[in-house]
Amino acid sequence: MGLAPELTTFRTSRLYRLSAADQGHAAAQYNLGLCYFTGRGVPEDKVEAARLDRLSADQGMVEALCNLGFCYFSGIGVPEDKTEAARLYRLGADQGVHWAQYSLGTCYESGEGVPENVIEAARLYRGPRACGSTVHTGRLLRVRQVRGYEQIRGCSTLSP
Repeated sequence: MGLAPELTTFRTSRLYRLSAADQGHAAAQYNLGLCYFTGRGVPEDKVEAARLDRLSADQGMVEALCNLGFCYFSGIGVPEDKTEAARLYRLGADQGVHWAQYSLGTCYESGEGVPENVIEAARLYRGPRACGSTVHTGRLLRVRQVRGYEQIRGCSTLSP
């Protein structure tokens, strides 16, 4: 017989808390940050979630890096800073994280945090598209429709 979901969540968040606080374990900090972000097993606290993501990201946890980018982009738990968000997304994108590539692509497409550059946006959307992501494929098609295929055709990574 299993434990009640609330009890399991409470125990899990307590274990993450002990591990992250006492040992500085990046994955535990990341997971505890998720608990604080969603309020699962602990009171919801976006500031604490962002702080834990920063600690985890500083240790190389790429998922935390991307979450922190989202926090900066949206101003959740930290002051809104689109430039810092784009920098963090770039770090994740350079490590092949599709979500970071997509997010950085939207920054380039809209000119938020980086200079507007539709070719770079399309290049970033193209990478995950090659891996079968329909979200990225849809975004790439949107860029081609709105911005015109001719404008982005010169990007060698965009062969039709």
